[in-house]
Amino acid sequence: MRDLEASLRELGHLDPGPVDAARLASGARRRATHRRRRAVLASGVAVVVVAAVGLTLAFARVGSDRSLAPLPAGPSPLAVARTIGVDAARPTEPTTLSTTRTLWLDPANDLDTDRYLGLTEDGLVVRAVFTAEGMRTDVSLVDPVSGRVDRLPAPPAGVGEPRAVSLAPDRLVFLVSGHSWADSTLRFDRESRRWSLGAIVPPEDPGHWLGYHAEMGPDDRIYLASDTGTARQLWWSVPVTGGAVRREAALEGLGFGWDDGDLVTVDRAGRVVVTHSGARRVVSAAPPAGCTSPGAGVMAAPPGVDVAGDFLLVTFTCREGPRLVVLDDRGKGVLALPGMVARIATGSDGALIALGERMDLYYLDPAAGELWNLGRRLHEDLVATAGGLMLWNEPGPTDSDKVYDVVYHVARHP
Repeated sequence: MRDLEASLRELGHLDPGPVDAARLASGARRRATHRRRRAVLASGVAVVVVAAVGLTLAFARVGSDRSLAPLPAGPSPLAVARTIGVDAARPTEPTTLSTTRTLWLDPANDLDTDRYLGLTEDGLVVRAVFTAEGMRTDVSLVDPVSGRVDRLPAPPAGVGEPRAVSLAPDRLVFLVSGHSWADSTLRFDRESRRWSLGAIVPPEDPGHWLGYHAEMGPDDRIYLASDTGTARQLWWSVPVTGGAVRREAALEGLGFGWDDGDLVTVDRAGRVVVTHSGARRVVSAAPPAGCTSPGAGVMAAPPGVDVAGDFLLVTFTCREGPRLVVLDDRGKGVLALPGMVARIATGSDGALIALGERMDLYYLDPAAGELWNLGRRLHEDLVATAGGLMLWNEPGPTDSDKVYDVVYHVARHP
C-alpha cells in the first residue's frame, strides 16, 4: 500500500492524507492476476531494452554501411486479433427483474422524478424519488431478485436528485448539483445508516461546468472533469468529504482509470500506460491500424479506459472515428469494436455499452469474445453493471417531443 501511495503521489494524484486500505484490496485472484500482468509487462520492457542494445551494436558493426534499412518513423500499430462488427452481435432479450418509470406529461412544468441511480457492488439497486413540492428526496436500496426494499433515512434537505459516484458495500457516495454539476459531496454510511454532506469549494476558473464527468479514486478523492469547450479537458479532484478542489494537471487530456489501485492512462496519441509504485509500463505504444491520431487542438471525443475484470477496454480517439479495443492481462489486443461509444459501464464480468448516435445497447463479454445485442436503446445517460446485473433506461411507450417518458430496467446480463 505504501508503494501505491508513493507512485501516485509521484504523478501528482495523491495528497499526503491516508489511503483507505480496505478500498484498495479486491481479492486474491485479482491481485495475483495483476501481479502477473505487471511481471509480463516488466519482462516486455526488458525485451525492448535488449532489442535496443542489439540494434545499437548492429549499427556500430555496420559503421559506414548505408545499405542498412532505416528504423520505422514511429511505433508499430497495436495488433488486434479480431474485430467484431455490430452486425455480428448475438441478439438477446433480457428479462427485467426490477423497473421504475418517470413520466412527464407536461415537461415544461413537471419536476417529480423516480429514477434508478446505479447498482451497488453487492447487487442492490439505488432508487431515488424526488418530489418537487417540499423538495423531498427519498432513497431506497432495492433487491431486484427478492423485491425487498430498504428505505434509507431521509438525506439532508435540498439535495435534489443526487448523482452516484461510488456504490460500495459499506458506503454510498454521490454528487449534489445546484449551480454547478458538483456543488457538494453526499455520503451514506451503510453501517451507521447516517448521511454526511460536504460543500465543494470550486476553483476561480474551472473552465466551464465543473464535474460533468466524475471518477472515484483509490485515494478517497473524487476526480472531476471540467469542459473548456475545446479539445482541452481539465481535471480536478476533491476529498470525498468535500472541501477545496485541487488541479490535476498531470491528467489533462488523458483518459484514465484504476485497475486494482494501479493508474491506467491513455493519451490522444494512443499510448496506454500502467503506473505501479512509480514505475510506468507502456502497454500499447500506438493505436490500432486504421486509427490515425487526430492531433493536438483537434476537436474530438477524449480517449477513455475502463477495467472489466482482467481486461482493459480502451477507447481510442481516431480521425476515422472512435475504436474500442479490449486488451488482455498481457497487454495484447484481443478484439476491437469500431463505432462511436456513447456510454460504457464495466463490471467484473463485462461491459454494458451504448453505441452510435441512437445509443443502441450491447453487452460485451471480453473473456468469451462475445457481443450481445440487447435490442434496446438508451434514453438518459446512465448505464451500470455489477454483481451479474445490468441497469439501463430506455424511452417509455408514450415518449415523444411533447411527453417525457423514461423507463429504468435491471436484468441479469447474458
